[in-house]
Amino acid sequence: MRRPRWFYTTLGIFGIIVLAVAIWAVVTLIHSSNNGGTTTSLVLDDNTNNDGAENEAVNNYVAQLQKIYDANSDNGSDNAAGMEKVTQAVDNAVKSKQGEAQAGSIRIAAMVLAYQNLNYDKVISLTNEINPDELSLQDQITYYATLYAVYDSNGDTEKAQEAFRIEGEKIQQLCSKQECMQ
Repeated sequence: MRRPRWFYTTLGIFGIIVLAVAIWAVVTLIHSSNNGGTTTSLVLDDNTNNDGAENEAVNNYVAQLQKIYDANSDNGSDNAAGMEKVTQAVDNAVKSKQGEAQAGSIRIAAMVLAYQNLNYDKVISLTNEINPDELSLQDQITYYATLYAVYDSNGDTEKAQEAFRIEGEKIQQLCSKQECMQ
């Protein structure tokens, strides 16, 4: 039995539609993966002086910076390109009007990212750009905790103990401002 002409016409049209959708999907995937490596800007939020138990602004910036780092790293032992893009993103964000008010949180996020990616020299160099006295208490705690971890990893016990002591003082100050979880 022969099929009618409309059957083959409908089948052909359906095939063309499926082919067009497949081509569109491939182009979209290629385009999005190419754009992933070029993202070098931070989306700033209004959470500037968060003295709460968790600092959402810093956590948000660390996540964004990690994406920039990953998109621009070569997955080798030296990921200088990824850290360079992170540095550019941080510098650009801090120069913006909204970023000026959040410079401490943004730079703390860069410190945490550098620590998480085992770039201890970058953590130490970032301390030159941060005035801990201008940070919120939560950012100060993160600052000294990161320094403690870096100094401890580098075997500098004297500096590690000092950072740990100051971190403890900042935690006590935070606890006096609000009820700490016991």
